[in-house]
Amino acid sequence: MPAKNVRELLALAKAQPGKLSFGSAESTSRLAGELFKTLGQADILNVQYKSLASELTDVAGGHIHMGFASLTSVLQFHKAGTMKVLGISGSARSPLAPDIPTMAEQGLAGYDVSAWYGFCAPAGTPQAIITKIHNDVAEVMALPDVKAGLMKAGAVGIASSPEEFRQFIETEIVKSARIIKAAGLKAE
Repeated sequence: MPAKNVRELLALAKAQPGKLSFGSAESTSRLAGELFKTLGQADILNVQYKSLASELTDVAGGHIHMGFASLTSVLQFHKAGTMKVLGISGSARSPLAPDIPTMAEQGLAGYDVSAWYGFCAPAGTPQAIITKIHNDVAEVMALPDVKAGLMKAGAVGIASSPEEFRQFIETEIVKSARIIKAAGLKAE
């Protein structure tokens, strides 16, 4: 892949509509690829994989042109020089790789797709139990060794309130629905 940055990659994709391909092994990487196509106004073919390992093997081997995966999944390849990481999602560079610019820095304003995890409880769970779990999780997330372990794994712990987390989930649903609609994706 001759592209050295996101702008060059998009120019290459636009010069060859439908000729470049991106791999996706799970829903977040598929959404990331579709958002890239939409914001970059480029026609790029999605190749679905059953595992991230297979996808990354094919990217590194030149069998597909690009992939979308977590930074920690590809950082070792980037450092070894077997794969170029052209950009990352989000509004800020990662402390794990401050030399890699964000997609937004390279002209894709609004490019923000990330995997996230959270604690959920069944509807009707007593507020006292929800408060107890929230407080315990917040206490654990504040521990220096937990913060360091999460950072090493490429994650940041956030102990938002149950209401803030509910609002976050609602926002993520709307954002994902917009990407899916713009890409014309259908349930399989």
